[in-house]
Amino acid sequence: FTSFKDESNIYLALEFIAGGDLFSYMQIQERLNEDHTRFYIGQIILAFEYLHGCHIIYRDLKPENIILTDRGYIKLIDFGFAKRTTKPTSTMCGTPQFMSPEIILQKKYDKCVDYWALGILTYELLTGDTPFDGENDEELFEAILHNPIYFQSTIFTTISANFIQGLLIRNPFQRLGCTMHNSLDIRYHPWFQQYIYSFEQLEQQSIPAFYIPLNFTDYTNYPLKSIKVTPLINPINDKIFDNF
Repeated sequence: FTSFKDESNIYLALEFIAGGDLFSYMQIQERLNEDHTRFYIGQIILAFEYLHGCHIIYRDLKPENIILTDRGYIKLIDFGFAKRTTKPTSTMCGTPQFMSPEIILQKKYDKCVDYWALGILTYELLTGDTPFDGENDEELFEAILHNPIYFQSTIFTTISANFIQGLLIRNPFQRLGCTMHNSLDIRYHPWFQQYIYSFEQLEQQSIPAFYIPLNFTDYTNYPLKSIKVTPLINPINDKIFDNF
């Protein structure tokens, strides 16, 4: 909203979001049930529909970049990797666990990389873990490119597994959200069709949230370092921000 500085610090006044980030929330909850997961994933689909309609590829979906409002709904933050483009792009960027095969292989890609990341996030919310792992980025990328996805029968239903498999199709032209029907493939997938609420209700924020912060001083889902660290700048760096 505004910015200012003093002799030691630079201050950026941003919108206050009371609920913290989804990553910190998941550290407490460990995993979410299907309805709770659908509640968040449905909102992300709405956000992607808007961004993609503006020709913006987000490219960094992950729990750390999803924050919870005082009403329990979500907002996407950190658009550092986002790109407005009407043509396929090829920059290798994002968070490794959420990178799609086409990004890893440095092929031309489009909005379909966001729907791959949505599949990874859906799996993580339901299990507490991402579906692909490795000791280093090389092993992780190898797993993303070649390993099958393990669906624990006590967690996944046939429909939820099918939904995630559809988003994690390695061929982007066959991926959910990437066919000629675009996001309608996702909206009308059985996993959302069995949801008792509609996307219109999500957009209107008329669905009771599963988690609502207690009050504006509830820091449960904020990392301690984000509220206790005092940032300092030295005299050399300070000159950069003259008249900031």
